[in-house]
Amino acid sequence: MRRVLNMYSLLWIAGCLLDREGYLERRAELIDHDGDSFVYEDDCDDGDASVSPDAEETCDGVDQDCDGHVDDDPVDGLSWYTDADGDGYGDPLTVVVACAAPATTYTNRADDCDDSDVHAFPGADEVAYDGVDQDCDGYDLVDADGDGHAGAPAGGDDCDDLDPAAFPCAEEVPYDGIDQDCSGGDADDLDGDGVVGEAAGGPDCDDADPAVFPGAEETWANGYTDNDCDGELGTATLEYGGTAWVGESAGDELGYRVSALGDVDGDGRAEYLGVALFESGTYTLGGKVYLLDGGGGGPAAVAKSLVAGGEEWFLGASVHGGADLSGDGVPDFLVGADGYGVSRRGHTWLVSGGALGASSSLTPDEAALGAVSGEEDFSYSGHGTGFLGDVFGDGSDWIAVSAPFATNGETAAAGRLAGFASIAGELRLSDGDLQVSGYYSGGHLGVELSAAGDEDGDGLDDYMVASESGDVAVILPGGLLNPTLPDDAIFRLTRSSSGAADREDAFVVGDVDGDGHNDLAAIHNNALLNVYTHLAANPLQVVDDATSSVDYGADSLAYAVANLGDLDDDGREETFLPVSHYGSISTSYAVIWPGSLVNFGSTNTLDEAPLGALSTQAQCAFGYRVAVSDDVDGDGVGDIILGGPGDCDGAAPGGGVLTIPIPG
Repeated sequence: MRRVLNMYSLLWIAGCLLDREGYLERRAELIDHDGDSFVYEDDCDDGDASVSPDAEETCDGVDQDCDGHVDDDPVDGLSWYTDADGDGYGDPLTVVVACAAPATTYTNRADDCDDSDVHAFPGADEVAYDGVDQDCDGYDLVDADGDGHAGAPAGGDDCDDLDPAAFPCAEEVPYDGIDQDCSGGDADDLDGDGVVGEAAGGPDCDDADPAVFPGAEETWANGYTDNDCDGELGTATLEYGGTAWVGESAGDELGYRVSALGDVDGDGRAEYLGVALFESGTYTLGGKVYLLDGGGGGPAAVAKSLVAGGEEWFLGASVHGGADLSGDGVPDFLVGADGYGVSRRGHTWLVSGGALGASSSLTPDEAALGAVSGEEDFSYSGHGTGFLGDVFGDGSDWIAVSAPFATNGETAAAGRLAGFASIAGELRLSDGDLQVSGYYSGGHLGVELSAAGDEDGDGLDDYMVASESGDVAVILPGGLLNPTLPDDAIFRLTRSSSGAADREDAFVVGDVDGDGHNDLAAIHNNALLNVYTHLAANPLQVVDDATSSVDYGADSLAYAVANLGDLDDDGREETFLPVSHYGSISTSYAVIWPGSLVNFGSTNTLDEAPLGALSTQAQCAFGYRVAVSDDVDGDGVGDIILGGPGDCDGAAPGGGVLTIPIPG
């Protein structure tokens, strides 16, 4: 109780107490000496104003609040928590404020989520999937690798909760032995054919193609793939001929000429051309060119067509398609009628593929973008036509037209060729900027024309011109407007003296020897194919100097070949060899001749080719002419067009045209 001195109390004391010392002592007890509002009697230290019953206790070893306890409940004390499990973290609900730990079972660290478990405290090592929150973060560890998927032991879908790259739908790394996408195993059969790939130790030699695995069937369609993984292409024979586009009448000889064209109607499939040279429906021997499509066939009469406008035009004596010279996005084509005109001067048209595709039947004049007329009677201009490539470096695909019976000065029937950067309106053969004249009497220069690529490496395209006598063929260089034969020829294949009367048909084939340049093939007497390589390095060769040969066999009739490109990726291109009549089986037959079989000095037979195609129709002469096209039937692979102008006993009494797929 606070005591306050006043005059009355002192007087009372003075009156009642006669002992002066007692008076003075009593008076001292009732005085506040340190000015803290507590008299000596109630202040446990009346000489220290910081000590009184109302003072705050602090950690200094002094009983500031005069409660008889030193440093109890100090205002500057620390919070201490019961640490029942001794893990260094206390129960936050059992706080005690003191200057020092009340006992060894207290700690100044709180946040122990389970003070009865020595293994549970903030920062403790979490044990996954045990249902215990060891690290006091509020939950048990169920996604150990932090990829967002709970591990399987915790009921989740992560098949490997120690690998952050492994979880359902993760990107699978094939052949590494790890199941990244939790599908149940590593990706070691990428094509799904049931056979493990070689990269994972399995026997599948191409794990990207489900048709390739040990024991797979080798067929024509996959004949240039080692489907059974035995290290060889295998052998297969395709039978064809049941379905063809057939001529309208016996003797029409549909298939006398064929050509690839391209997608005319925009359906994503290529159309192609078939010629019935002797079609006489409107004009006797007028000829007719059909626009054909699809991998099937039927009566050619239902197809769109280009029709002759007079007797004995022989429309389609040459046909060559594929270039879009009009720039309308639709391929155009060249067609020659070497019998055109009363005196057989001949005529050639550049025909709009778009115009022909839009109408059921047109004359050449109605569909033409331009034309070239012959100028000499009986010169048969238009017998040969072709696109030569960029022979002058001007970006143009030069157009060539030949008149094989044209006279050169006094050299009768030497032949002549004219080249044009473009054709528009009515031109004459002499209007061509490029002029090549034959030099053999009766040589008939220009019976065949074709691009040859850059044989001499000067950056300009070169071209091949074939003859019927004298030289078999010459390769002429780009860049010359008036090359002189034979001096300007890059390559010249000529007949030997002993074989001067023999028939030779020459064709540019692909790079069969892998030297980076196209090669030349010549069919000798329709029964022997001779292949000539390194043309620019061997400017003069005779028919007896072939690099290699293929013997078709006795009584066989072969007239054409075609380049298929490098089907087996060995750097050497393959050649399609059709035989319109194969003597040993008396029907049409064809093989694909690998570039790898073209070896210096070798002579082979057709039986050595890995793939063959056999016609089921006798006497059709399929393969008399052949062309290679983009995909015509929508199966994703290119196709080979075969012309069969023979009057078959079965499917094609007026000749026929059909397609077979290029093997993959």
